This record gives sequence, structure tokens and C-alpha cells, in this order.
Amino acid sequence: MTSLPRVTHPKIFAVGEIRIGVITYFPLTDAQAAKIAMLAYRGRKWTKKDQKQVHYQVWIGDRDALALLG
Repeated sequence: MTSLPRVTHPKIFAVGEIRIGVITYFPLTDAQAAKIAMLAYRGRKWTKKDQKQVHYQVWIGDRDALALLG
């Protein structure tokens, strides 16, 4: 049985009015977490009701997959 990601990055990223937090298996730098947050932002269509909440993106990839984000 595998464990779930438990490391929550302390910084909440704001892209416009949308706020995104990042949860991973391992600690991240601010730049790495920002890349994941931007990927989450671009990956869906946001509505006005999404603006007042913090949305968490769970990253289940490893460090090699994170390096591919550039």
C-alpha cells in the first residue's frame, strides 16, 4: 500500500484571482512549486466562484517528472 502525498508547500500562489496550493511527496523550492501551480492553473477552466477559495494541486510525480516541466 502506498502513502499519500503529505508535504504541503507553505506558500499559496495567486494567479490573478485564483489561489493555488501545492501538495507533494517531497519538499519543493518556491520555483518548483510555482511551476506546478502554473500547470494546474493552465490545466482547467476557472469560474468566478473559484476566486474566493484556495485550490490544492496534488503532485504525485517524482523529481524527474518535475524536472521535465523546465
